[in-house]
Amino acid sequence: MKRLALALMAVFVAACEPSDLRPVAAPAEQLIARGDYLGAVQYYRQALQTNPDDADLRRGYLAVAERSVGYFAGEARRRADLGDFGTAEQLVGQGLVAVPDSVVLAELREEIRDRRRARQVYNEAFAAARLGRTGQALGKVEEALSLDPNYADALRLFARLNEEAALDQTVEPIRLRTGAAVTVNFRNAGFKEALLALGQAYGVNMIFDSGVEDRQITLFAEDVSFTQAFELLLKTNRAFYRRLGKNSVVIAPDTPEGRAAYEDYLVRTFYLESINAAVAADLVSRSLGIANVTVSEEGNSITVRENRERLSLVAQLLANNDRTPAEVVIEVEILQIDRTKSEQLGLDLGSQITLTPPSVTLGDLNSSESRQSALNASVLSLPAATFRFFKQDVDAKTLASPRIRTLDKQDALIHIGDRVPLRSSTIQDATGQTRTTFEYRDVGIKLNVTPEIKLDRSVVVDLELEISSLGQNLGTADEPAFAIGTRNVGTRMALDDGETAVIGGLIRDEERDTRQAVPGLGDIPAAGRIFRSRDGQGLRTDILLTLTPRIIRAKDVPSTAEAQFFSGSGDRVSLQRTRDFLARGGGDAPTIRLDLSGSGASPLAGVTAPSAPLAGLGRSTSPNAPLTAGSDAVLAFARSSYEVAPEETVGTTITAAGFDDLVSGTATIRFRADLVEAVSVSTPSNLPFEIDNSRGEIKLTLNSGIAGAAVREIAMVSFRGLKPGLSYLIFSSDFGSNPNVKVPDGLELRSSRIAVK
Repeated sequence: MKRLALALMAVFVAACEPSDLRPVAAPAEQLIARGDYLGAVQYYRQALQTNPDDADLRRGYLAVAERSVGYFAGEARRRADLGDFGTAEQLVGQGLVAVPDSVVLAELREEIRDRRRARQVYNEAFAAARLGRTGQALGKVEEALSLDPNYADALRLFARLNEEAALDQTVEPIRLRTGAAVTVNFRNAGFKEALLALGQAYGVNMIFDSGVEDRQITLFAEDVSFTQAFELLLKTNRAFYRRLGKNSVVIAPDTPEGRAAYEDYLVRTFYLESINAAVAADLVSRSLGIANVTVSEEGNSITVRENRERLSLVAQLLANNDRTPAEVVIEVEILQIDRTKSEQLGLDLGSQITLTPPSVTLGDLNSSESRQSALNASVLSLPAATFRFFKQDVDAKTLASPRIRTLDKQDALIHIGDRVPLRSSTIQDATGQTRTTFEYRDVGIKLNVTPEIKLDRSVVVDLELEISSLGQNLGTADEPAFAIGTRNVGTRMALDDGETAVIGGLIRDEERDTRQAVPGLGDIPAAGRIFRSRDGQGLRTDILLTLTPRIIRAKDVPSTAEAQFFSGSGDRVSLQRTRDFLARGGGDAPTIRLDLSGSGASPLAGVTAPSAPLAGLGRSTSPNAPLTAGSDAVLAFARSSYEVAPEETVGTTITAAGFDDLVSGTATIRFRADLVEAVSVSTPSNLPFEIDNSRGEIKLTLNSGIAGAAVREIAMVSFRGLKPGLSYLIFSSDFGSNPNVKVPDGLELRSSRIAVK
C-alpha cells in the first residue's frame, strides 16, 4: 500500500511539471529553417486544434507568429526598397495569411501601396516636367511626396522644379540708390518731369520714347515704394517701361506698336499629350487672342511666337486642358441558353401510290404474247412503311466573359461569332466565264459600348447589342439565299463605378407540330393511331447580359487654383493684375518727399516713425517633432505647417540644435514668391540676414552665436500671404565657405509649408 501511494504521488508531481516543448517545436523549427514560416504557423494551429487548452502550445504559437510577422515585414520592406513592390505586396499577403490580425502587416501593406502609387504619380510629374509644365509637375510631385515623404527621386525633382519656377518668375529689379519710401505730391506737373524727379531721387536713368506724350498730371501718394510710385505714374498715363541696364529704363506708350517695338519675342513649341493640336491652337487663339500659332499634326504640337509673359499664359492654359484622359475597363458577361426539343412518333405509310400502265400498240392486240408482255411491264408501286420512335431534348449554354479597356468617350467593340460569306452577285465576263462575288457578314454576338466618365466617378454607357444567327436557305442549292435572324438592343444607362447592370428578356421561342395520316384510316378512333405519325419541334433561345464598368483612371481635373488665373485687363493680355503693385508694402524709413507743381522737384529726406509690430500673425498648426539637446545637428521650423489668409501675416520660428562644430555658414530659406513674401526677420543672436522677395529667398548667416548642443531659437520670420496656394519653406545650406568649418555629422534640415487660404 505504501509503495502504491508513492507511485501515485510521483505521477501527480510529474503531471504538475511543465512539459518539454522541444519535441513539439522541432517540426516547426525545421520549417522555419527552410524559410516556411507559414507552414510553421499552420503546424501550431493544427496542434492547437487537437489540444486547445495546452498553454505551452499557445506560447509556442504566439512566438512563431511574432517571428513570422518580423520575417515577412522585413522581407517586404527589403523588396520595396529595391522597387519590387509587387513581390513586397505578395510577402505581406502571405504574412497576413499566417497572422491575419497583425496590425504591423496591415499598416505595412498600406505603406507599400502608397509608395507604389507615389512612383506612378512621380512618373506623371516627370512627364509633365519634360513637357515644360512646371506648375502641373509641382502639383504631381507634391502628391507623390504626400504618399512617400522620403522618396528621394521626388525630393530631387521637387527641389529642381522649385528652382526652375523661381528662375521663371525672377525679374531682375531696377537697381536703386536707396530703398526708402517716398511721398509724392504732384500738382499739374508734366509727366516726363515727374518721372525724371522720381528717377533722380532713386538714381534711375529715365529715357523716353518719341511717342510718349508729356501730359499734365496730378498725383498724391504717401509713404509708397519706388515701384509703387513708378507703376502708378505709368499706369495712369498709359505707358510702360523696359529695363535697359541695371539702373536705366526706357518709357514707351502702352500701345500695340509701342509693345512690339520694345518687347522681346520668343518662339516656343508646346508638345501635347491628349488634346488634338488643331483644337489646342483654336483654344489658344480664341482665349488669349494670339495669332502667331502654327499647328503640327504629325507631331501633335503647336508652335507659338509671343513674349515671355504670354507664353507663360499659353503654357498654363494648355496644362489645364491637356490632361490625361480617363480610362475604364468594361466587364461583360454574356450567357446564351438554347433548348431544342424534337419528337417523331408513329407509323409513316408514305403519301403516294405510283402506277406504271402497260404500253400497248394496235399490233400488240393481235398477239397474245405481246399483250402478256405489255401487261407484265406495268408496275404498281406501294409506299414503304416506316415506324418512327425518335425523341430528343438538347440544352446548350454559351458563355462569354470578355473584358475590354477603353478611354473616355471612345468606342469599344466586342464581336463573338463568325464572319460568314454570303453570295452577293454573279458576273459573266467577256470570255463567258461566270464569277461569283461574296459579301462577308458578322454573325453572332456584337456589342458596341461607348463609356463617358463623369466627375462623380459614375459612367454613362451607350450600349448597342446585336445577336444574329444564320437561318435556313431560302434559295436553291445552286443559288443559296440564307436568312439571317437578328435581335437588337440599344440603350443608354448611368452606372456607378463597379455597379452591374443586367439586360435580359431577349427570348426567341419557336414551336412546330407536323401530323401525317392515311385519309380515312387515320380518323378511325383508337385504331387510327396505326395509320398516323407526328413530328414536333420546339426551340427556345434566351440571352442574358451583364455589364460592369470599373474606372482605372478618373478624370484628371485641375484644382480651382490651377483652373483660374489672371490674364490681364480688357485690352491687354498679361500675367499680372493691373493694380497688383498697389497691394505690396511700401519702402523703408526714412521717407523721401517729392513736391512738384508746374515745374521743379525738391526731394526732401525725413524720418518717419518705425512701423508698429505686425499684428494678427495668422494661425499655425501641426507642430514639428521637438528638438532635444544632444541630438544630431538640426535646422527646423517650430511647426511643419502654417495657415494664413491673403494680405495677413504669419510668424514662423526657426530653431537649431547640435551645432557643436559650426563657426560660420549660410542657410537659405526658399519659398514661392508668387504666393507669400517675407516681411521681417528678427534674430535674438543678431545673425546677419538678407531678404530677396524677387527670388523667394532669405539668406541667414550662421555663426558661433548658435554653436552648442542646446536647443535655441535663432530667428523669427514673418510672411505675408499674397494669393491662395501652398508654398513650401525649404532649407538649403552652404557650410563650405570657410575651409576650417566642419559640416556637422548627420545634419538634418526640416522643411515646413504655408497654406494661403
